[in-house]
Amino acid sequence: MGQFGKELSERTRRFSVEVIRLSSAMPRNPASWEIAKQVVRSSNSIAANLEEAQGTITHPDFINKVNIARKEARETYMWLRNVRDSGLMAGIKLEQLIAEANEIVSILVACVKTLESKGTVKSGATIRRSIRDSRLAIRDSS
Repeated sequence: MGQFGKELSERTRRFSVEVIRLSSAMPRNPASWEIAKQVVRSSNSIAANLEEAQGTITHPDFINKVNIARKEARETYMWLRNVRDSGLMAGIKLEQLIAEANEIVSILVACVKTLESKGTVKSGATIRRSIRDSRLAIRDSS
C-alpha cells in the first residue's frame, strides 16, 4: 500500500470516529436515532471499503471497492447536510465534518477516474503471485 493510500485510509478512519462522536451528541428522539444510525454506517463504510481495497487481488476489484467507498462518502455527505438542514444539530464541528465529507468525495472521485483511466489489468503471473502471497499471509496470520 502506498503512502497516499495509507494516509487516505487513516483520514477516513479518523473521519468516521468524529462522525460517531457527533452522533452521540445528537438529540434523543426517533428522527435523530435513525439519522445517526445511517450516518454512522455510511461513514464507517468509507474506511472499511478502503481497507478492503488494500486486500484485493485484481485491479477491477480494487476499483470496485474504491467506488463503493466513493458512494458511501456521497451518502455520508448527504446525511450530514440533512442533520444540519433539519435543525437537529448546528455548529462548527458539524460544518467541519460536512466539509471533510465533501473533500473525501472529491478525492475518491479523482481516485476512481485515475484508476479507470490507467485501465491496466495485472498479468496472469502477477495475479498468481498475488494469490500465492495472499494465501501465505492468511496462513502466517493463523
